[in-house]
Amino acid sequence: MNRLLITIAAIMAVCMAACDDGGETSPVISMTTITPSVTGKFYELPDGYDVVDSARFTIKDIASSVETTYDIDTMSALVIEYGLYDISLIVYASRVIGDNASVQQVLRDVKSGVNISGGQFELSLSPKAVIAGDGFLLAEVCLAPQLAEGVKTDAYSSWFRIVNSSADTLLADGLCIVQTKFATTIKYEYTPDIMADAVAVDAVYRIPDLGLKVAPGGYLLIADQAIDHQEANALSFDLSAADLEWFDETDKNLDIDNPDVPNLERIFCTSKTVWVPNSQANKGFGLAYISTDTADFVANYMYDYSWTYVANEVEKVMSGSCYMIPNDWIVDFITFSPSDQHVWTLTDPSVDAGYVSIGKTGADKDRLGKAARRKVENGKFVDTNDSSNDFEVAEADPEHVFF
Repeated sequence: MNRLLITIAAIMAVCMAACDDGGETSPVISMTTITPSVTGKFYELPDGYDVVDSARFTIKDIASSVETTYDIDTMSALVIEYGLYDISLIVYASRVIGDNASVQQVLRDVKSGVNISGGQFELSLSPKAVIAGDGFLLAEVCLAPQLAEGVKTDAYSSWFRIVNSSADTLLADGLCIVQTKFATTIKYEYTPDIMADAVAVDAVYRIPDLGLKVAPGGYLLIADQAIDHQEANALSFDLSAADLEWFDETDKNLDIDNPDVPNLERIFCTSKTVWVPNSQANKGFGLAYISTDTADFVANYMYDYSWTYVANEVEKVMSGSCYMIPNDWIVDFITFSPSDQHVWTLTDPSVDAGYVSIGKTGADKDRLGKAARRKVENGKFVDTNDSSNDFEVAEADPEHVFF
């Protein structure tokens, strides 16, 4: 695929206006000029695309959350202050299929946490076609309930609601729920970088072979513990009618199993005891199919990575291991991130280009009882592979009626 190539050259703009009373000078403001590559273009279309309907270049200042969008085809240069930015490219292009038929396709790339701090370097963006799913989608995700007065914790009340958005009856057997290993609030340069091809995960749970069919427009409710949590916490949820639950066997019997509700199959989890989905809402969750048998996955899809940890001027090379899910195995994805603590996204933009915030921080009590709920427009679920666009924050309701 051809690459968008941008040359970023640093310049210094120094304001030296003296004040009348003391001769003080204003602070030095460091600026950067973003210009096209030597070809004179900000991007090249991939093979097969020959007409650009529109193209947008968006830069978001992470510190201030100020987001500015530009018409890239009419822009010759851009001057911005030094800082940390999310940079994205959206291209609406047309391609010809068959003899004469022309279709429009969205192409996108995103770079998160780009440090603009001077010098001269090249930023390469690789816009890829965005293909919306036509099958199982995450309809609503709740990571933690509200707590009634006197209740200190309710850790096992999270749930996922999945919808069959297609026009066909689908078999749910083999569908997995996965959780990202990394968090959107802490960024390191992990080596090797697999993001273009796969997602690093620390939990993989699969629907076993049950012959579980879901009709068009039908839902599956998958709960941590399929019990009535309102008995212990009046502000929680009655999940006893869930279609599925995940159950982790432990030596001290820390989990609760509802014998009337089928259990997900635990393929992998870094937790030595019970998996509790990340309640700080700073990770991503996906639906995926493992396109191989379990033994092959466990043997060949381990991700061994390293990064450099820096603290108090001391650098130390760290290492870790988890599993990876190839991007083309992923059916749907949602990324959560606290609005005041977001540092980077965790997936290739073709998987998910944004994030949804149910709280300002991971400890924000306002996030409790909130859910990310998929938007509906014109009688259809919104699915653009961009959590920022596809989901809204709502009071969690495992029985919400979408239509």
